[in-house]
Amino acid sequence: MALSDAIESFKGHLETLPDRQKPKEILRKRPLPLYRAHGITDPKKLVAQLVSDRLVASREMAMGYLYERIMEEVCAAIKLTNSEKKEWKGIDFRKETNDETLLINLKSSRATSNADISDATQRNLVAAAKHEQDKQSKRASSGDDNPLSKVERKIVPMRAIARGVSSPETIKTVNQVDIRIVVGDTLWKRLGAGANFTRKIEAALGAQPVDTKVVADAEEALRQKLLSELASNGCIQKDGSLNWPAVLKAFPDQ
Repeated sequence: MALSDAIESFKGHLETLPDRQKPKEILRKRPLPLYRAHGITDPKKLVAQLVSDRLVASREMAMGYLYERIMEEVCAAIKLTNSEKKEWKGIDFRKETNDETLLINLKSSRATSNADISDATQRNLVAAAKHEQDKQSKRASSGDDNPLSKVERKIVPMRAIARGVSSPETIKTVNQVDIRIVVGDTLWKRLGAGANFTRKIEAALGAQPVDTKVVADAEEALRQKLLSELASNGCIQKDGSLNWPAVLKAFPDQ
């Protein structure tokens, strides 16, 4: 049931993705000269291509939202708040077991631009582990009568990659701190989701597809907003074609 809940949340996220796009931002951030180079003169063709390109990128990024929901709903990991992330820089989730505290830096896949574990990420994971160790030591030596505060757990900083070919868990030692690098099914099993969990995610996505009409209507509404934005900035000529000089002036590259 927990996986179903995560997929349902993800489905809603995808269905409302077009609604959350800002027309001006799309026009300012897309490389408009490239579209001109492809000979597009019809405003409707331009906005159709802009919406398609924008949503492809946004949907790829949305996979991160899915894995975050799975971490919470299935793996019982706790997502750090923005204020907590300032204290544990680079950590997205924490999960406590009977004998471990996992400090998790989550990435969707190896294909993402920041999937490789950079020096900065390594430093963040090491610092987070040492910070957690300090807090654990202070709790253990405090006068708190709560026995739970005295529990000493092994602190495990982890680079978690949600999707990819599974391989045995590897360890990268940095400044005497062991960073676990865990990928795909190995990760999900490590976090308590069970074996072959990637296949279960794929099956659940197929069993709970988005409402294509809802998505199509939202995409059309976004196209109309873009057309209105172009028209209000004098980017459409009397014959209905694009006024490219006006387009590039109104929405320069950022």
